[in-house]
Amino acid sequence: MGTPASPVGDGIVAAGPPNAPRPALMNSELSDNVTSDNLRDGIVLRGGNAGNTVRGNIAERNGHYGIYAQGAIGNLFEANWMFGNAVFDAVDEARATNTWVANQCLTDFPAGTICGIG
Repeated sequence: MGTPASPVGDGIVAAGPPNAPRPALMNSELSDNVTSDNLRDGIVLRGGNAGNTVRGNIAERNGHYGIYAQGAIGNLFEANWMFGNAVFDAVDEARATNTWVANQCLTDFPAGTICGIG
């Protein structure tokens, strides 16, 4: 068995505002990825990224969040597995605009609105 790869800041990041002129990811799908043991977050969708589907991903043991919807709007997060992340397993800053269905996790923000819903 070899030496594990060095962890990086974030696993998968769709950039966007505040400094970008437009969103980086729209009407796309992120599925079946494993993004674990990162220094910060497993998957991040920043502000303005919209209409995306984040499905069937594993995001475990990250330094902050498993999946972080950082202002992203109108996205579907479905059947993702997020456990053992240091701060929260799942965070959504625009919770009223995104749909979370059949995700498995223990800790979420806003509390009780993501883990095990649907």
